[in-house]
This record gives sequence, structure tokens and C-alpha cells, in this order.
Amino acid sequence: GEGITEFNKAAGTYKEYKFPRGAASPAGRISVYRLRNSMKEKNLAHVMTIGGGVFAFDIKERKYVPHKLMPHLMGSSSVTDIYEDESGIVWVGTIDGGMLSVYENTNSIMNFTTATEDLKLSSNFIYSVFESHRKEIWMVSSGSGIEVLDPVAKKVLNISPANSDLPTTNISAIAPSLYDKNRIYYSAGASGYGYIDATTRKVYPFKVPLLPSNFMTSAVGEDAKGNFWAIGPVQGVYLISPDRKRVIDSLIILPDSVRKSKNPPQDRLFGTRRITGAKFDKTGCLWITTLDKGLIKFDVYSGKTYNVAANPGNSKSLSHNVIQDVFLDDDGMFWVGTENGLNVIDPLKLTVERIDLPPVTGSNTIYSVTKDKKGYYWITSQSGLIKYDHKTKKSVTFNELDGFLEGFYIASATASDGRIYMGSLAGMTIFDPEKVEINNRAPAVVITEFSFLNSGLTVNSIDPLLKRDESGMPVLELDYSQNSFALKFAGLNFLNPEQNRYSYMLENFDPAEILSEKRRYISYTNIEPGEYTLILKASNNSGIWNNQGLRIKIIVNPPFWRTTTAYLLYLLGFALIFAFVLSLQKRRIIKAEREKNMLKESELRARAAEAQAMAAEEAMKRKTQELEGARKLQLSMLPAMCPALPRYRICGYMKTAMEVGGDYYDFKVDDEENFTCVIGDATGHGIKAGIMVSLIKWEFNSFSSSKNSADFFAKCSANIKELNFGNLFMSLSLLKFSRDSFLYSSAGMPPALLINSETGAITEILHKSMPLGAFKNFTYQETEVEFRPGDILVLFTDGLSELFNETKEIFGFERLKEILQKNKDLEPSPLIDVLKEEIRLWTGTGEQNDDITIVVIKKTG
Repeated sequence: GEGITEFNKAAGTYKEYKFPRGAASPAGRISVYRLRNSMKEKNLAHVMTIGGGVFAFDIKERKYVPHKLMPHLMGSSSVTDIYEDESGIVWVGTIDGGMLSVYENTNSIMNFTTATEDLKLSSNFIYSVFESHRKEIWMVSSGSGIEVLDPVAKKVLNISPANSDLPTTNISAIAPSLYDKNRIYYSAGASGYGYIDATTRKVYPFKVPLLPSNFMTSAVGEDAKGNFWAIGPVQGVYLISPDRKRVIDSLIILPDSVRKSKNPPQDRLFGTRRITGAKFDKTGCLWITTLDKGLIKFDVYSGKTYNVAANPGNSKSLSHNVIQDVFLDDDGMFWVGTENGLNVIDPLKLTVERIDLPPVTGSNTIYSVTKDKKGYYWITSQSGLIKYDHKTKKSVTFNELDGFLEGFYIASATASDGRIYMGSLAGMTIFDPEKVEINNRAPAVVITEFSFLNSGLTVNSIDPLLKRDESGMPVLELDYSQNSFALKFAGLNFLNPEQNRYSYMLENFDPAEILSEKRRYISYTNIEPGEYTLILKASNNSGIWNNQGLRIKIIVNPPFWRTTTAYLLYLLGFALIFAFVLSLQKRRIIKAEREKNMLKESELRARAAEAQAMAAEEAMKRKTQELEGARKLQLSMLPAMCPALPRYRICGYMKTAMEVGGDYYDFKVDDEENFTCVIGDATGHGIKAGIMVSLIKWEFNSFSSSKNSADFFAKCSANIKELNFGNLFMSLSLLKFSRDSFLYSSAGMPPALLINSETGAITEILHKSMPLGAFKNFTYQETEVEFRPGDILVLFTDGLSELFNETKEIFGFERLKEILQKNKDLEPSPLIDVLKEEIRLWTGTGEQNDDITIVVIKKTG
């Protein structure tokens, strides 16, 4: 009862090895029950006892060492047997605790909490992790400020108001500076923001004038120019100068917030008030994450914003608008974790790929993504930690049974040494991804229950029903009355068995293999007589499949009426057919009558088709005449020539489409410096479009430059409504030129492009408004624009910007602006010649789908 005894057979001597002190059971006695060599460790023996659990005896050193199984015995003190299977599970038989299964895959996984002695945390809730340039791990812990882990010294430093100038322990985000790597920026909600010196750990809070005192920050960042970005969940995104003393720009301004900004006080973030953070891509664009609008891309150079959001029914859109995390990989792609799965976004093309991950029974939320040095992605989700290979599209799921913390992780980062750091609600985990073990043992498949559905008979073992063919393959032979059956099957993997997956196929019946995921019950009904092969496959917790699986040949015998004897009887019965010979003549007569009726019906159909073709030809002629009339009417509305004024050079051009689109432009001259220009586009085609243009020309001829443009638009709109042309409207721009400026009004037209003679910059003049005739009482704006000598104004209809080439690419505003930029020094007429050549090259042999109208006006003095 005190240990084990070694017998030296050669010397005939005994040597006793007593158990370590303090190993006695509560009853005060330990009895050795069994002694067995370890299957995995050559020099280790398991000493199983009654009352003392299990001891490990080092055979080489002849001494007891701590047994790894002791912490897993769950209070059991009497161990009767130990078995180590091929998958790494250790099965432990006990007297007082039943059968236990133990799997240890923690050799490379280290978990740390507030209770651990080494690397003790101040809070278990870690929700932000990254590595600084000093190879230290910076973390944000809930209610405890900032934790800094030194992997070399194996120490954790806490930065909080208690030991620094940090304003609060509630830190919403931290981010390294791109401008000065020694700076770690932080945001502290309503408590403001600042930076921490990564070397000295000193905290430098700062305030920015003009920002409201209650500005809540959810994230901070810095671009390559040193500009500071403050992101608020409600107030929006603010760009602050490198000296942190002024607001340069803002993307959204609310009534109670700052109004000093280069941009007008309008919402450019698609209406969101739930911003969670932001991140720069490799081109310098800012990507803003939200809880209701998906992702918003802000081009800091052009000022444009783009929304990448979920679109129900479109599999190429985001899977959900609630964004949890974005990860920029080394290929420049964004991995976006949402409340409903993972997506990959190309930041340039704005294309979305949804990642197919293992199905889950609960939430499909993805919290964070990081990438190891081998190119595998590690994804934290509510269903566990997922290792994903984007090339093969294969994944493996890990959980607490693999040595990780219970629950789920919400933040992760890959350090320069290759280790991955993950924060959760329960603490922090550090592991080397190359050392995390994968279960490579494919599970065997067995049938656990077989049922005959027609008779209701169920057997727990199918083996007594099986035979073997010449190749040794099991064969199940069934009568026709047994052609409906069901079965249950299982994969023999006991390591995280809830992650096992299954598939099945009945060859010659199922068209393809069926992936049943976790379902292990299948049934077949009314199987036709013949030979089939049932194939059952399973995969283990690491996604390793047993592709051979379990294969059983199933033979379903035919019923009596489909046997040889039955067919002989059928031949005898066929002799009775001759009794119906007299009826054959009658059948021939019926058939001839039917053919006659069919011939008559075919003739009628041919005549109807001929009449229909003639009607279609006549309709085409009428349409051709109508289009030709509309084209002539349209051209008659245009001015014979552009005005020749001392202070202006003006040139106009129109190219009609194959189907008339109703474009129009005209001029009215008051004196040498004052004139009015109009350009428009009717939305319909043919005669109706021509009538629309005639109406506008009549109104314009009666228009005086002293009149208000809004009144002119209102009158035209009312007249168009009275025409009752349905969805036919008129887009129109009206410009009144005076000595140093012009008044610009627009109703649904593309922007006018103004080329600055000094800087060469091109400005878009755009009014967001409805076409004439769309609404009766719509209010149209009038904007005064400075027009200096040398400036060039380009007006055009959407037939130019929306022109398609042979590959269905659109001409677009950006292409037009590039052409104008390259030829900004040309006079109006040569400039229009350049545009005409560009139009010809763009369309190639394709057809022009809409009228194109261009008016170029240059101020000469």
C-alpha cells in the first residue's frame, strides 16, 4: 500500500519505490490496482491505484513524476485502467467517476487571466490587440485601461489613471501612429484622446479646438501625412491637422456639432449614426465601419464616398450590415467580419466574396481575423476559432476542448515572431499556429441502427444480415417488400465529436454525393429492383475525411410479376390481342380523320402567321417615318449658328442617335456681355420628344434674361404635366451670362464642367434636382458662378457621359474630365473636334444609343 516493488530476477533481490509523501487517500491507504507501460512515452509507466488516483513512474530515472492525468480525474481517486487511442485521446476507467476521456493539445497554447500567476491580467475582457514596433503586445482591457505585454521579459504592464495621465480606464480603441511609430494613439470616449510614448509609457492627452467638448470617440487613426482622424459613433469623422490644433475637414456635421468645415453641412456617410471604427487601406483611403450601413470607403484625395453594404438576394454583396472587424492582409484585401459571416472585399474594385465557413447552430458572428506566416487565416467567431485556407477553401474549428479558453474570442493579432495573440471575455490566449495539432486520423464509419420501413423491424447491428461477395465487399440482399429502409450511422472519432461531419450516397439512385453535415440518419423509399452501392463517409473534428468510407452493396430483388415466369404468362396473354383485329379498321379511320384535321389546322396557322408578319412590317414602316419626322423636327429646333460675341467664344455640337432622343440647345443674346444659353434632353424618343423640345423652345423664345429661372422652370414643368405624356420628362439647364459671372439653374441635367484658366482645375457644377414635368411644385435652385477671362465652361447631355463602347463599358465623367484636362488650352471649336474624335474611337463599330449634345463657352475678356 506504500508503492511498487521491483524484482531483480538475476540477483533475486527486491527494491521498493514508495509513493511520494502526502499521496494518501482520505481513508489513509492506497492500493495499487494495475501497472501498465505508456503507449506514447517509452520510459513512462502508469501506476493505477485505489484511493490515490494515478501515478507516473519514470522507468529510466526510477522515480515518480507528476502525472498529466491527475488534474482531469474530476475528483476520482480510484483508477482501474488507462487506454491511449490513435487520435490522442486517453480513456480512463474509474470506480467512482465512470469512464473519462482526456485529450491534451495544450503544448503550444497558453491562456492567461486575472487568476494566472504568470502574466496576470488586470481584466479578463480583452477587446483590442496589436503589436508595436518594439515587439510588445498592446491590449485594451475592459475597465482597466491598457495592458502592455513584454514577451521577452514575460511581464504585463498596466497603464491606467492610477499610474499615469490616462484620463479613464474605459478606453475605446488604440492604434499605432503611421507618422511616428513610437506613438500609440488612444481614444477614451467622452474623456478625449491622446497618445502614449511606447518607450517611456508616458501619456500625452490633447484637446482639439473647435471640436465639441462632448465629442465621443470610438476610434482614432493617423494617415501618412501626419493628419489625425477622430471617429465618433454619432458625431462622425473629423480630420485634424498634424499640429492637432485645427479641424481640417469633416464627413458629417450635426446641428449641435461643429460647423467650421470646408464641406457644406450635409451627411456624406449615407445616413449612418452608428460608426464603430475606421482603417486605412494601402492606397490611403479610409474605410469606416458601421453597425447599420456596412462599410463606407472615403477617398481622402477626391473626397468621394462609396458604400459597400448588404443587398438581400445578391450573393455578391456583404452578408450583413453590422460590421465587427476589418483586417487588411498583405495582398491589400479587406477581410470583413459581420454579424452573419465573413467577406473579402477588393478595395479598388469594391467586389465582395462571401467566405463559406463551417455551418453553425447558433450565431454566425465573426469578430476578428488575422493571418499567420504560412498564409492561413485565423478567424474568431461565436462557434469557435477557425483556421481557414483560402486557396483550398478548407477550414478547421477549435474550441476549449483543444486547449483554448471557453467562450469566444473578439480580438486577434499575429506578432512578428509568428505567434498569435487573442483577447476574449475570459482572458488572453497566446499560441504558435504551427504547433497546434491537427487530428489527421480519418474516422471509421459504422452503422448503428437499420430499420425496414415496410415492416417496422429495427436491428441494432446490420452484420448478421450481410454476406460477402468474391471481392470481400459486404452485400445486403433485400426482397422487394423490403425496398424502403432507414439507417443511422456514426464516425468513430471521439475527439470533439460534435465537429464530425457526414456524407452519403446510394450509387445508381442518388445523382451525387449528399453532404448531411451533422445529420446521421438517412432513409430511402420504394427503391427499384437492381444493384446499388451505399457509401457512408465521415470527417473528424479537423475536417479530415474518410473518403473510402463504409461501402455496402445492396441488391433489391424484383417482385414476382417482374420475374421470368411472369413474363411467360404475359406472352400468353398477348395472344388475346388478335381478338381485337376487327377494331383495327376503325382505329385507322379515326387516325385518318385526325390527320386531316391537323392539316387544316396547320394551314390556318400559316395564314395567321403571314398576316402577323405583314402587320409587323407595316408597323415598322410607320415607326421609321415617325423617327425620321422626329429627327427633322429636332434639328429644326437648333440655332443655325452660335452667337459671335466680343467677350466670348461659343461652339455647339449635336450628334443624333439611330433612335431620336430629343436633345436641344439654344441661345438668346441681350447685348455684348449678356446672353442666355439653354441645353436639355427629353427622356423619350420619336414625335413625343420632338413635341417636348418644341414646347421648351417656344417657352425659351418668350423668356427674358430679367426673369427668374425658377419661374421659367416652374412654367415649363406645368406645361409638360398638362401634355400628359406619362413618364416623359425634360432635363434642362439654363445659364444667364453677365460681365464676370453666370447664373446656373438645372433640372435633372449632368453637371456643368468649369475649367479654371489659372490652375487648370475642373469644377463640377451640379444641382441635385428633378427633370421638368416630374413634379408640379418642385423648387429649383439658381447658383451664381464666377466666370473669369480664360475660363472654359463645358455643357453636355447624358448621351456623352453614358455612352457605351462595344464591350458595354460606359464613357463616364472621369474619362471626360481627363480629356478636358489634357486639352484645356484649346479653343471651343478645336476642343469639340477632340471630343468628337474621342466619341468615334470609343463607340467603334457600335451604335450610338442616345443623342449627344456639347456646348463649349470660353470667356475671352
